[in-house]
Amino acid sequence: MKSFLPRALRDAGIVAVTLLFLYGAWHYGVRGDLGKFGQVQGVLDSRSELHLSMAVEYASGPLIAERYEMDDVDGKSRVAYTIAGRNGVKATVHDTLRSVDVPAFFDKAKAEGVKELPSKPRVNGATESYAIRVASTIGGVSGSHAFTFTSPQFWATKAGHEYHIVLSKDKPVPDILTLKGVSLNDPRYLHLVQGFESFGTPAFKAAKARARADVLAKTHA
Repeated sequence: MKSFLPRALRDAGIVAVTLLFLYGAWHYGVRGDLGKFGQVQGVLDSRSELHLSMAVEYASGPLIAERYEMDDVDGKSRVAYTIAGRNGVKATVHDTLRSVDVPAFFDKAKAEGVKELPSKPRVNGATESYAIRVASTIGGVSGSHAFTFTSPQFWATKAGHEYHIVLSKDKPVPDILTLKGVSLNDPRYLHLVQGFESFGTPAFKAAKARARADVLAKTHA
């Protein structure tokens, strides 16, 4: 009995040390790895949404409005085009895409600064006004941005320059004034409009052209 107790105590000590070691391995190793895996899996399982739209309003003429929409939810994309005549005639075209065209369009627009572009003041004589909105939810992070402008061709090529007079106290009197110019032209507005107008499969663009022609014909009738 005396010889059995020390052995039992020794075995119990070994078991206790082993359990302590296993707990430490779980707490600092496996548990941490599982936590990281859970975070990564949470990102992978979270919803991914992209939404882009451009609304065009006409102050005069046969058309009153056009609207272009692109959406991608968890890799499933759809596009839509709506046109409305001034006499109430309206048509809508839809398409479902099995491609990455909408995410690619979003990435290109984002690279050009679509999420930071400011609204522009109305250009005198403009009869069309544009409103662009983008929104996204990726990895649980959401954001959106919207801006308005008119005359994208004007802002791309005819906005001109803005000049600033710089007064330098370190230059001799004849050169004390320096005139610096900054171009106000910004082709990104025109690029976005052209991108929305030309987006889609050949079948979608053909259907869009037919809808536009039909509305214009009925509006003039």
